[in-house]
Amino acid sequence: MSPRRRLAQMTFLDPDGLREVLWVERVHDDAFLVLNVPVFVFGVSLGTVVQGMNATRRAADKQPVELRVRRVLRASVGGTVRVIVPAGMLASHWYTAHFLPHVRQRGRLRVGPATFFDPRMVAIHVKQRHQVWGALAGYMSDALDRGVIQQWTAADPEEGQRRPAVDRALRGDDLGARAADEGILIHPAPEMSGRKYMATARPRPRSEIRRGRRRAG
Repeated sequence: MSPRRRLAQMTFLDPDGLREVLWVERVHDDAFLVLNVPVFVFGVSLGTVVQGMNATRRAADKQPVELRVRRVLRASVGGTVRVIVPAGMLASHWYTAHFLPHVRQRGRLRVGPATFFDPRMVAIHVKQRHQVWGALAGYMSDALDRGVIQQWTAADPEEGQRRPAVDRALRGDDLGARAADEGILIHPAPEMSGRKYMATARPRPRSEIRRGRRRAG
């Protein structure tokens, strides 16, 4: 099987019940490797291995079978941190102008890639899981005290912290009564580098919305 044919899109549910679609790579039977940095989903990171299942559809439904996550089989060696910046600031600007210079000074703190959900949110992959509640937590707490960021959340590992409510206004979620059916955050396909797929993320000033579907950049 060619590398491309092993790729699939898998649906995850965020804490608010809306769907987030990540790209995954089949590694064995119903086991899949996550290839994107999640924005709203907890307990999953780039590199997590999950078990997938096909969603049941009516026979008359001509849409392709939807692949959904069943459970986590193996945690990623890395983790995920979600950051919200103050009003008037772009998450992409904070990431490049404030966060990355700090990371370079720290040396041993390795991060990236990141998924930008501009204008004010970014999900960051931390390459070593233990650093989420170590060196990175210290920096985030300091940035919070200085007002450089408004909020940060360790989405994976959670370590028993209280999950914050999803701020629909912040992410521009102005969908009406049909939100439960149309509110979908869809990640871009990863790019291939050598024989490995690399999660892609590119800063953009606003979330891209197409026919009720939200795409992370």
